[in-house]
Amino acid sequence: MRLPVEKKDRKKLILTIAGGIALLALIIGLAVLGSYRSGKQQEAASQKQQEEAHGEQIEEEDSSWEEWPPVYKEEEEETIPRIKTTEEGQAYTPYASSSKWKQLTDAQKEEMIKNTIPVLEDWNKTIERICTSRTNAKVEPYSYTLATFLHSFCEENGIQATEGYFWAYAGWVSNDEEDVYIVLNDEAETVLLARAIDQGRTWKFEIMEETKEELLEKAQQNENAVEPDYEG
Repeated sequence: MRLPVEKKDRKKLILTIAGGIALLALIIGLAVLGSYRSGKQQEAASQKQQEEAHGEQIEEEDSSWEEWPPVYKEEEEETIPRIKTTEEGQAYTPYASSSKWKQLTDAQKEEMIKNTIPVLEDWNKTIERICTSRTNAKVEPYSYTLATFLHSFCEENGIQATEGYFWAYAGWVSNDEEDVYIVLNDEAETVLLARAIDQGRTWKFEIMEETKEELLEKAQQNENAVEPDYEG
């Protein structure tokens, strides 16, 4: 028995609509899936960037940890060093305090160097130890005052010297005073008894008549005496 034409067309229309709906659903599904995959890829890329950044941060932290405690590099960065050193790395007393040195121009630093007489420390840095505050070890040692006081003394006494070197520890005088022997580089190789007062905030000097050897022997008789590391 044959269906009426109208029913047949209606059935065909229904099948067409159903097919269109199914195709639309497939397209939507593919779009959603593509969007999901794209989101996952972006999420993965973002996570990778975060991991790389975190890794760099850890690397930097590890690098800084290797340098702990931090190395003081101020002297290395200065065009004119505040502390003169020998080729072997032995240090002189400073020309000035670190805070004052930072405020000076290179021309002013050169002028100050001409008007100071630094003293070559022994390897144990006895002068620096004497000039270290007993109440606060973090305060910069007052050894930087020695170069200025020594220059003034030499000018007043007509001594033509540009530097000196620590010869021997001369002894403890009081809680605020300690003595050391210093040899100057003038023609006579003048030997001075240098007294650090109040941890080196001020200095007094006395010209010695004895030879270096006699003074060293005298210093060694003192139970607090320290033999110099300077050779020469």
